[in-house]
Amino acid sequence: FDQNPLAQMVVVGIKAGIGERNSNLSGNPQDVLKSISDRHKLEPTGEPSLQNSIKMVRDSME
Repeated sequence: FDQNPLAQMVVVGIKAGIGERNSNLSGNPQDVLKSISDRHKLEPTGEPSLQNSIKMVRDSME
């Protein structure tokens, strides 16, 4: 990720059966780390849904 100048990454969280986009598509590792750090402070709730998260990511790539 940090050695490929064309790399783009987005962080998706799973909470209460819903996939949430926690950051914008970014090539800056500091943006991604900040997003993860901010979300890490929140308490988890509900059951995760990997299927919903994958669908959300797939839809955002179209």
